Amino acid sequence: AERTQRICAQHGLTTYVLRPDDGWRCLKCRSEAVTRRRRRMKETLVAEAGGSCELCGYSRCLGALEFHHVERASKRYALAGRGITRSLAEARDEARKCVLLCGNCHAEVRPGS
Repeated sequence: AERTQRICAQHGLTTYVLRPDDGWRCLKCRSEAVTRRRRRMKETLVAEAGGSCELCGYSRCLGALEFHHVERASKRYALAGRGITRSLAEARDEARKCVLLCGNCHAEVRPGS
């Protein structure tokens, strides 16, 4: 993708990338937007899964809650995989194959832990 240096109101002088619609986008702004979207998606999926660890009831920190695939063979992708941007509908389909666990309980039930 074509890149250039421009002034961003948020980040100052930074790298911009040419978008498919011929507009330019600050890479730092784009990265922050993806992070916000992923957080909102996780908040939605966690709420829909009951909002707490199914084993111990932990619910204080969103970052400590993880989705554990009950049937490993049905896993299409990791919900928390880096670089994966899916639609909410696709993420919901994958989350339905999972139970919500805190990091500690997940480590105890995960094979090979």
